[in-house]
Amino acid sequence: MIKTLVIVLSDKGSRGERVDKSGEILKEFLINEGFAVKEKIIIPDDKDILRKEFTNNINNFDFIITSGGTGITDRDITPDVSLEFIDKRITGFEYAMVANGLKKTPMASISRAVAGLSGKTLIINLPGSPKSIEENFFPLIKAVKHIIQKIKEQNRDCQEQLKEL
Repeated sequence: MIKTLVIVLSDKGSRGERVDKSGEILKEFLINEGFAVKEKIIIPDDKDILRKEFTNNINNFDFIITSGGTGITDRDITPDVSLEFIDKRITGFEYAMVANGLKKTPMASISRAVAGLSGKTLIINLPGSPKSIEENFFPLIKAVKHIIQKIKEQNRDCQEQLKEL
């Protein structure tokens, strides 16, 4: 079981001015893939609030996935805060998300989303649009499962683990 926290960053969503579609799509997809989504929260694009969520939850979850705040505006703070907690970046995952997105739009190159480990917790940032989540993240779910499995069972052979996915 992969204990998962979904954090949606959206000023309007956190105030109830916009319906959260991306977080719901993400939550449903992860549950269908066998992840134990313990919680989904919506917070404003605020560095201090996101830091607090990471600090309070980093050791309680195997996987923390964010949606939103990966662009280039002043309010897009998700990667910046995530990097404060990440010990080991997983740049291949970042490249793969951009590559998948570029198949659909040149705007995928603007994403600053990061992925990496904070201790034994995987953190992945995703863009906030439902379409980009489906196009960028869904094709990589086996890699996500493998990363988390590898974290939990570091001494097991990778080829053996991959057969189970």
